[in-house]
Amino acid sequence: KVAALRRENEELLDRVEELESTLRIVQTAQSWAIAAATNGEGDEGGWTVEQARKMKEVTLLLMQAKQAKEEALNFTKAGKGQLYEKVRSLKAQLAREREEKLMMKQRLGKVFAQAADIRKANKEMKERMAGERAQWQRLVRRLKESHME
Repeated sequence: KVAALRRENEELLDRVEELESTLRIVQTAQSWAIAAATNGEGDEGGWTVEQARKMKEVTLLLMQAKQAKEEALNFTKAGKGQLYEKVRSLKAQLAREREEKLMMKQRLGKVFAQAADIRKANKEMKERMAGERAQWQRLVRRLKESHME
């Protein structure tokens, strides 16, 4: 545990040292740019437009390098374990979604079967009612005929 802490401390100290040197470079560039702006172009203490542009490019490149290094460190810190964990969680999510889809498909199948059963029962009931109505109409006709005689 102590060795790991020492290693981490050394890494952090190296990083602080690197950041301090980058900061010194950027501050120097900024102070030069400010001096050039206050002295005007063409003065001995000032910079030419070309020099100022180059200095801005250098500071931009330093910032990009710093950002790229931080991204690389973050990527290596992520490591295989974290990537495997993410893959595992995504696979679990995919399995859950597939299971939900299968359940919805089964429910939909049951609903369609139930709807077909209801339509069939409704059709049979209508046929039975039509048959009963015809039977009652025949009975009423017979009663009328027998009454008329």
